[in-house]
Amino acid sequence: MIDDAIVVLENIFRFVEEKGMSPFEAGGRNRRHRLAVMATTFSLVVIFIPVSFMSSISGRFLYQFGITAAVAVLVSLLVSFTLTP
Repeated sequence: MIDDAIVVLENIFRFVEEKGMSPFEAGGRNRRHRLAVMATTFSLVVIFIPVSFMSSISGRFLYQFGITAAVAVLVSLLVSFTLTP
C-alpha cells in the first residue's frame, strides 16, 4: 500500500525544488493533487471493506484485517491532509 503522506511530501518537495517556492506556499499549492491521493485511498478502502464482510470461513479470518486496513488507510488520508503540509 502507498502512504498518502509520502505523495503529499513529494509534491511539496517538487514545488520547492523545481519552482522555487517557499515550503509554506508549496504546501498550500499542493491542494490540486488531493484528488489523486483521495482516489488512491478510496480505491484501497473499496477493496478491503468487502473482504471483511465475506460470508465464508475465510471471511471470518479476514474480518479484523479488512476493517483494520481500511481504517488505517483512512487515517493516513486524514494525516496527509492535515498534519503533513
